[in-house]
Amino acid sequence: MLSPTSMYKLTVMNMTTAAIEQTDTIFRAALILEWVLISIGFGETMLLWYLLRYTNQYHRNLAMIVEQLPNQYFPSLLARMYMIYKQLTIPNTAELINDQSFLFAVWLRNSLLFVAFYFAPFPVIERCFATVYMQDYETNKRRWISYLLSTILYITAFTSAQFFIFGSYREVHIFLITSFNLVAFGLTFVMERYNKKRYSKLRKNVNSDYSLSVRAQLSENINSTLPFKVMCFLDCLLRFSVHFNAPRG
Repeated sequence: MLSPTSMYKLTVMNMTTAAIEQTDTIFRAALILEWVLISIGFGETMLLWYLLRYTNQYHRNLAMIVEQLPNQYFPSLLARMYMIYKQLTIPNTAELINDQSFLFAVWLRNSLLFVAFYFAPFPVIERCFATVYMQDYETNKRRWISYLLSTILYITAFTSAQFFIFGSYREVHIFLITSFNLVAFGLTFVMERYNKKRYSKLRKNVNSDYSLSVRAQLSENINSTLPFKVMCFLDCLLRFSVHFNAPRG
């Protein structure tokens, strides 16, 4: 059985209080609008998923890791839509927070959000593998890298989500994930400098034995560092925000 006290506090409007304050009509309209926007977002995410799955914009390992964002987003959106449906059909808060299907949707929604929270360092780690195996990374796909990193992402995210949702060792949890993101943030600078030096050396040495695929891989590594820096930095800020705005007790 899921705990109503810990689960309800995270993402749910108190419709009973809203009815007393005579603002429930506004909240209902906001929930309906959110439901419509989520439906639109679902379609947009389908397009992103298709591009990642069926186009060759990125190395397949990197594409598979980035693909985990829309992969978690689909069930997360469905869970949120179900939460909205329940809030609109069960306006009594006391009854709502004892509905196990509603609480499961809240738990699933918040657990999946942590996949997005913890996502940023994993493409950086994949680029580290791309740098280490530079010589034949395009020809030898090494799919085990993306499977391994995706598995670690989900295990870490779901485990950490339970600590956060149910309030155990929250400060330690925030410290560890923030440190993880900061290490990944630092790695982007190291990789950028290393790959730029190698790329510059290759351009000067016209007789180099490096193939065009290696040059393309170096270019991809360099170009990807900026968005990865932004992701890791924003993820750290988000973790602090979630921590300090989370309900206590």
